[in-house]
Amino acid sequence: MRTFINIGVSLEVLTFLISLITLTKYRHSNLRYLPIYFGVITCLELYCGFFYRVNNVWLFNILSVFEFNFLAYIFWKYFNRFNRRLLLVFLVVFNSVTIGNYIFKVQDFLVEPISQTYVMSSFMLIIMIILLFNQILRSNVRFEEIHRNILFWICMGFLIYLGIALPMQAITNWDQSIGEFRINLIYFHASAVYLKNILFIFGFIWGKKTFTY
Repeated sequence: MRTFINIGVSLEVLTFLISLITLTKYRHSNLRYLPIYFGVITCLELYCGFFYRVNNVWLFNILSVFEFNFLAYIFWKYFNRFNRRLLLVFLVVFNSVTIGNYIFKVQDFLVEPISQTYVMSSFMLIIMIILLFNQILRSNVRFEEIHRNILFWICMGFLIYLGIALPMQAITNWDQSIGEFRINLIYFHASAVYLKNILFIFGFIWGKKTFTY
């Protein structure tokens, strides 16, 4: 199992490095902040994977909150006026629930996964990505412009990953998932991480500056 996890971490490191190498392709767009996101993930996974293996759930809770707000900022520029209003509602609801969860100790932020926040974040991000895809398809752009746009592959990677991971994020205590079922969940989630990062890497390499905005 450890080897399986290490492969996932290696892919995340590779994604970060390739996002830096190909930065000139998307430096002119709002995607230019993506290396920050990939860098945070890489540092966290390496730190928790090799130095801070236990009692680190609070770091991943912080990552979940950071991820939602960061991606919302990335998507904001691409949305039309109506979708921006919806995104603003999502931001207010998500952060209000997250803060309320922490203040009223609905789930202990420091010692257990904030599964409610995970599920809400994934659900809202899936809606945002679908809305963005709908915008792109309705803009009458050519197929080449879509599949050579780095944004398309970033969204596709997140959409597939979130769709796979969403049911597992509802599990409040993985320690209660015993035996082979728990192991299968870990493998399933790791496979989703593999696929997400492979799509990211492909997008950075295949994408063209001309079609990335």
